[in-house]
Amino acid sequence: MSSPPVLKAGESFTQIYDTLPPEAQRTLLESYLVPLLDDLPNSVSTKVLNTAKEMQTRFTGIPKLDYITKRTELEGLLNEIERDQKQSLYVKERSTREKLFEETIDSLSMWVNDIWSVTFEYQTNFRLAHQCLLLAAEILRRAFAPFGGCNCAFVNLRFVTNIRRHKTAKIVKTFRLIGVSNFERVLLWTWRDLFVSMLARSPGQKHVIPDMLKDIQDVLSWESLPKMILGGRTNTTDGFHEDDSDEDLDSDMDDEDAEESFLTEDQDDDSHSWLDYPSLFHLHADHWPKSANFAIDDVRDLVQQRLVSYFQISPSLALYRGIKSISTDATTIRRSLLEAAESNALWSSDNFAAALSIFASEDSAETIWKLHTRGAHLLRPRDAPEYQRAVVALASKSTFKSRALKICQEQLLTIAREFRASLCLPFSRLYDSARMAELEALLGQRSLSRGSNIESWVTAVLTPGPSHPNPMTFAAMMMGLPVPVAGGELGGVEEFNMLDLEKDKDPDLDDLREVFRPQFKDRFQGWLGATLTIGKPDQVFRAVFSELLTMMPFLRDTEVVDEMLNRISDKPSKHHICDGLETLHAFVKAEVCKEQAQLEKRRRKEARMKRKGMMKNGQASSSTQAPNLTSRAPAAHTNSGPSLAPSHQPPSGFDDVD
Repeated sequence: MSSPPVLKAGESFTQIYDTLPPEAQRTLLESYLVPLLDDLPNSVSTKVLNTAKEMQTRFTGIPKLDYITKRTELEGLLNEIERDQKQSLYVKERSTREKLFEETIDSLSMWVNDIWSVTFEYQTNFRLAHQCLLLAAEILRRAFAPFGGCNCAFVNLRFVTNIRRHKTAKIVKTFRLIGVSNFERVLLWTWRDLFVSMLARSPGQKHVIPDMLKDIQDVLSWESLPKMILGGRTNTTDGFHEDDSDEDLDSDMDDEDAEESFLTEDQDDDSHSWLDYPSLFHLHADHWPKSANFAIDDVRDLVQQRLVSYFQISPSLALYRGIKSISTDATTIRRSLLEAAESNALWSSDNFAAALSIFASEDSAETIWKLHTRGAHLLRPRDAPEYQRAVVALASKSTFKSRALKICQEQLLTIAREFRASLCLPFSRLYDSARMAELEALLGQRSLSRGSNIESWVTAVLTPGPSHPNPMTFAAMMMGLPVPVAGGELGGVEEFNMLDLEKDKDPDLDDLREVFRPQFKDRFQGWLGATLTIGKPDQVFRAVFSELLTMMPFLRDTEVVDEMLNRISDKPSKHHICDGLETLHAFVKAEVCKEQAQLEKRRRKEARMKRKGMMKNGQASSSTQAPNLTSRAPAAHTNSGPSLAPSHQPPSGFDDVD
C-alpha cells in the first residue's frame, strides 16, 4: 500500500491558511509570520519587503467595495420604490417610480463598474465581489412586482451602462438595454469576467466556484448560468430565446455617440493586463488575453456539472436543451441526461411531466409508452400540454397510433365528466328527474313560447342563493383588503372563487388555480388538436360526441346553452365554466353540422343512384320497343312516292262511312 505524498512545509501551510477565517489569518500573520522577518537573512527579508511594496504600488487607487454602505443605500431606494407603488394605486400622477428606477440603475452601474475593475484589472477580492453581485441581483429581483401593481416603468425604462477601465477610463463595454430586469445581463457579464480572472490568477481557487454558481442559481434561477457563459446573452438556436424587451446591443462607444444607435456586434476593448493579443475562441471576449482560454473552458465545465446535478433532481425540457447547448460532447451528455430523466421520472409529477416532454422532443415512442404505463397516474390537469405532445410523439410510430387515439378519447371524456361536475355548482338542479323530463320535451318543442319556456327551465335548474355579494365586501376584496372567508354575506367558498387567479400568475397558486379555475377550454381544445395531428379522428370524435349528448343533452340546443351562459357570465368565479360550456357546445355543433353534411351527401348519392337506375330502366324499355319500330320503318319508306291508301285503321275500329 503506497503512502500518501509528503507535502512540503509551504504547501501544507498554504492549505491550512486557506481554511482559516479572515480574523484567524490576520492573527497568524501578525503574531507569527511578521516576527519571522526579523530572524531571516537580510537578503530574504529585503526581497519580501520589496515584493510587498510592489503589491502596494499595484493596488494603489483600487476601488473600495463597501458592501454595508451600498446595501443600506439600495435598501433605501427599494423602500422608496415600494412606497411609491402603494401610493400610485390611488394617485398615479404622483408616481416617481421611473426616476427611482433610474437612480437605482445609476447606482448599480457605478458599483458594478467598480466590481469589474477590482476583479479583472486588479484581480483580487473575488469572494467579496461575488457577494456584491449577489446583492445587486437580489435588489433587481425585489424591485419587480410580478403578481400585482403596474410595472410599466420597470419594463420600459431605457438605460445605458458603460464598463470602463479604472486606470485609463477607457470604455471596455457598453450595454444599451430596455427594462430594469435586463440589468441582469450586466451582472452575468461581470460574473463571467470574475470567474475567468479568478481562475487565471489563482487556479487553486477552482474548488470554490461551484458554491458561487449555486448562489447565482438560487438568486437568478438556473437559466442565468448558460447565459453567464455567453456573457449574459441568450442562445436562440438551442433553447434560449431573447426577451422581447431586451434590446441590449454591445459596442465600444464613447459617451458622445448617439444613444439611439443600436449595434449588433460586441466591440470590446482589446487592451488587457496579461498578454498582448486576443483570441478567436468563440466563447472568448475581445478584451480577454488569449491565455484566458483555459479559464473559460473550466468555467463552462463547472457550469455544466452544476446544471447536470440540478437536472438529476429537477429535470425540465428547457434545462435539457440548455445543458446540450453549452456541452462540448453533445452525444455523451445527451445519453446521460436521458438516462437521468427516465430513472427519476416517477419521483414526482413534475419529474414525470418533464420526462414526457424530453422524450417527446426526441421522438422516443417506446420510452414514452413505457413511462406512460408506469406513471400515468402522476399526471395533473396542468400537465396537459406536455401529455399531449408526448401522445402525438407516441403516435409517430404506427405500432402505437391506435393507443394514442384511445388516450385522446379517454382524456376528452375525462374533461367532459369533470366539466359536468363543475357545471352542477351553478346549476345544482340540472339533473333532477323532473328537470330532465322537462328538458327532453323542451328540446323537441317548436312553439312560439319556446323562448320563455327555456328561461323558466334555466331558472328552475339554477342554484338558489343571493344574486350579488355584499357590495362593500366585494369592493374590499377587489382592493386586496382582508375579508373573512366564512363571515358576513359572502357565503364562503363561492366568493373566495371571485379572487382573480387568472391575472395572478404566481406559480405558488397553481394548486388553487387547478381546483378553482380548471382550464376546461384549453385542455379540451388541446386534446382535439392532438387527435387531429395524429390523424383519422372521426371515430374518436363520434364517440366523444355521443357521450357528451348522453351526459349533457342540452349541448345540442344553442338557445338553451346561450341562456345558461347569460345566467353565469357576470360572475368572475364562473368564467372558466362559461369557456368550457362554449367549447363543448361548439364541438357538438360542429359534429352536428358534420352529421347533417354526411346525411345530405348520402341523400344526394341515393338520388343520383335513383336517377341512374331510372335512366337505365328507360334505356331498357326503349331497347325492347326498338325492334317493332325498326320493322315498321322500312315498310313506310319502301315507296318513294306518296301513299294514297290509308296507313292505319281509325282508332275506333269502325270503317269509314261515305
